[in-house]
Amino acid sequence: MTAPQGWVPDGSEPSTRPPAPVGPTAGPRYSHVLALCAAVLLVAAAVAGVVVHQTVTANPGTPQETAEAFMSAGLRQDWRASWELLCGPERLDHGSVDRYLLVKGATAAMVGMSDERVTVSAGDARPHPDAGPEAHLVEVRLARAGETHDLQLVVVEEDGDWRACGQL
Repeated sequence: MTAPQGWVPDGSEPSTRPPAPVGPTAGPRYSHVLALCAAVLLVAAAVAGVVVHQTVTANPGTPQETAEAFMSAGLRQDWRASWELLCGPERLDHGSVDRYLLVKGATAAMVGMSDERVTVSAGDARPHPDAGPEAHLVEVRLARAGETHDLQLVVVEEDGDWRACGQL
């Protein structure tokens, strides 16, 4: 037989305090630990997001990667990405980014450009002395259904990044 709640065997007054909690919710320390864990997870997720964003949006590291990225952006009609990869003189020739987006979009609509099954591959990159010491000439091949088209893209280094700067 169990004693009634609040019964004290020595005859003193019964306690009005509820029994102490048992388990993981015992005390304020648990809530502090839980809040700290949540904060650490939140910071880790934010850092991971920044790292992924910088990795995805980082400029290509070689002239060949820049040439591939530039041509691929054009094929998928991502004009903003292709603008970001253009060199300064080419940007000046095109005017503002808004004009570039408008002209490229209209041209693609009229010509019916499509990136379906087109692959882009960059080959050799060699210095292009006529365009300056920081310029390279990159061999680019576009291929689709057994057909290929080869071109040479000038890629220059500007402010530590590689930029597409015209085609020969």
